[in-house]
Amino acid sequence: MAKNASNTAEDIRNKLLEKLDSSSVPSLIDEAIGAGIRLGLADAVRRIGDITMATAALNFTGPAPKRERKPKGVIQCPVPNCPRPGIRPQRNFCKHHVDTLDAKKRESLRAKQVEANKKEKEKAREAEVAAARAQLASPNESTAAA
Repeated sequence: MAKNASNTAEDIRNKLLEKLDSSSVPSLIDEAIGAGIRLGLADAVRRIGDITMATAALNFTGPAPKRERKPKGVIQCPVPNCPRPGIRPQRNFCKHHVDTLDAKKRESLRAKQVEANKKEKEKAREAEVAAARAQLASPNESTAAA
């Protein structure tokens, strides 16, 4: 019986290879699955799946660890010389200045703060670029000297 089954499986494989050029892959897969079921290979595939699931269950180590969040740091209130920290949902103003300043004044101070932050970031970026250029230039100079 084993010889018949292997011959039949070989015949099916050959038929599938012949159809490979003319048929789509999904239809070939469907035909191969149907042929495997007819040959009684479904039980073998099911057993392999059970073994795989059991192995996966043994290797399961639990839920993924929670990510640690970086602290965002203290925000400065946009009002000049204000020693109190700002509150993010209040557009960085401290409790005192959120209540005491009118909307136009808050808007102008916040715009100044945003502009100052942009300039700081630009300066930091320029410093990084300069450092990277210096690092790239130094190996070239050493190879040219040698």
